Amino acid sequence: LRLPSACALCFPNLLDYLYEGKLEKSGALAPESKVALMELARRLEIPSLGKLVSSHVNGLLALAFNQGSGLGAVPACLHQAIELHLVKVQDACLRVIARHFGQLCANELVQQLPLKLLPPDCSGQWRVRWWHRLYWSTIRRLLLLPVVILGCLKGSGRLLR
Repeated sequence: LRLPSACALCFPNLLDYLYEGKLEKSGALAPESKVALMELARRLEIPSLGKLVSSHVNGLLALAFNQGSGLGAVPACLHQAIELHLVKVQDACLRVIARHFGQLCANELVQQLPLKLLPPDCSGQWRVRWWHRLYWSTIRRLLLLPVVILGCLKGSGRLLR
């Protein structure tokens, strides 16, 4: 049986669960190991562990989605879900990130995501070419112009009624 490295790192937590029946003592429910432990339980066909850990993951993501608390753990969960090809967990993490994107620290998010999602950097900086700057300062604002005009017209339509 070949396990991904993320699952192999949680294997002692699996053994703690099998021998003691608990996860809290070993710290296995830390955000960075929840998704990997859930995948490990699925691969080794241990449904009780899978249900326990998936309920913790669902609780974490639901709390982050509804109240915005615990957002720092979501990028780590997303990283492991991408690495382990867990589509449902990826989708849930992306929904949380999309809803609370303004509250997340961009540096933490970029550091925890896999490199294949981002282009390679040059000396710690991403290259911004002249057309990126041109788009950001001109075309992007022109694209917003119809939205601003419609917003103004919507407000004036209420005054006419």
